Amino acid sequence: MTLREVVNQVYDLSVDGYFNRIKFTKQEFSLYVWRMMRTTNKLIFEIALPDGWWYMSINRWNDNSKQYDYYIPDTKEDSEKLYQELVIR
Repeated sequence: MTLREVVNQVYDLSVDGYFNRIKFTKQEFSLYVWRMMRTTNKLIFEIALPDGWWYMSINRWNDNSKQYDYYIPDTKEDSEKLYQELVIR
């Protein structure tokens, strides 16, 4: 998927556009992700889902690729693993 497609899907999954405990418009979220992905291949952040706050990631397939995907863990334990990865960075 392109970064725009990933951003649109992730935004639509969120509850009222809340990420990292802040409400974003779709345009603000798109700009945030685009800026962050210029310097990294993996972006980890919190998303508000109907069953609470979860950590998730947006990933570039490889260096210099224009293809992306996203990962939302199935369990809170896996979500905490993403948090730990974020803390270690």
